[in-house]
Amino acid sequence: MQHNTFLTRGQRWGRFLDARVNAPDLYRRQYRNERRWAEQGGRRFVIFMSSSTDPFLPQEQRFGITRALLAQLSQLEGISRLERA
Repeated sequence: MQHNTFLTRGQRWGRFLDARVNAPDLYRRQYRNERRWAEQGGRRFVIFMSSSTDPFLPQEQRFGITRALLAQLSQLEGISRLERA
């Protein structure tokens, strides 16, 4: 299989990682707009993080993006979580 070279930047698939280190700050700034958009459409605002994927890549220890994003989410109004082990 061959992947788009724009996405892979000429590297083999699985040999690179684009870490969005500013993701927690970006989401905090966009949260109200996303919530408003859902409510204006008569929909409930939901953030779904799939349990079928593993967000804790080895690089998470270095970048801390998932941890920081979860910390941001826990401080926003109207956010609750459901966990299942």
